[in-house]
Amino acid sequence: MAPSTYCKLACFAVKDKCTSCWTNQYNPRMRSKSTFFKFESINDAEAEAYNSGEHFLMMERADEPLDILWKNIKGMRGVFLFRRLMLFALGLWIIVFVSSPVVLYNNLQNIDKTGFTSLSWAPQGGVGDFIRRHGPPLFIISINVVILVLLDIASIIECYETHSRYQVSIYYKCVIYLTLNMMVIPALTLNSPDSKYSLYVLITEREFGITDLLAQFYVNNSGLFFVSLIIQQACLSSAYYLTNCSEVVFSYFSPWLALEKRKIFQDSAPWRRKEQLTFQYGYFYAQ
Repeated sequence: MAPSTYCKLACFAVKDKCTSCWTNQYNPRMRSKSTFFKFESINDAEAEAYNSGEHFLMMERADEPLDILWKNIKGMRGVFLFRRLMLFALGLWIIVFVSSPVVLYNNLQNIDKTGFTSLSWAPQGGVGDFIRRHGPPLFIISINVVILVLLDIASIIECYETHSRYQVSIYYKCVIYLTLNMMVIPALTLNSPDSKYSLYVLITEREFGITDLLAQFYVNNSGLFFVSLIIQQACLSSAYYLTNCSEVVFSYFSPWLALEKRKIFQDSAPWRRKEQLTFQYGYFYAQ
């Protein structure tokens, strides 16, 4: 090497040392090898941007490698703690104190003067017995589908910052509500003479007797109802998602357009997709 090269390297080394010492003295945060600064929290980044008067592009790391962090794209999404608690409490209150699928089914039977919901129009024999046997579980599944749609909307209103947290929220909500609506509430109310009342009334009338309530799980012919309920739930939900009914509807009944939209949002521009345009693995794990 030429002597000038050694001089240049020495100057660069001294400059780098002075820069590192200056940074450690006046800035407690460590600077990376690139143009990014690493902050301990988002509050430190906001304070630094406010004090320096400069514009910072603040980003956070996602929980998963293939996750979508909407906060980095759209900014702050607001404090959702109160919205989360309020929506969860409201949904639980409606299920326990106001109505359940079985209670709604019994109320419709009382209101319906034509006898359609009571299935009295079904003929005696093979087809009629099949309809009367599998009609009530199908109605309960329809109510559960509506509840799951409302839970999805509630998770969107909560405005989670990442796609994975949104899916976790759907998972917890679906586990709780599907357990109540497909196991606990049907077993306690359908096999009880007081099935026209809500779950809260049924529990209070039994004076919170846990043994009496659990005994409702082992009444005669209850197994047939639950087997029919589980089979219909699995078949109908699988058929619905395999045919991509929701995407076809949102694409104005065009399967070709639904396929092209999926290619764009899943492959070409995944950051443009919203919560409804992603695979609902939280919902399927809950089932």
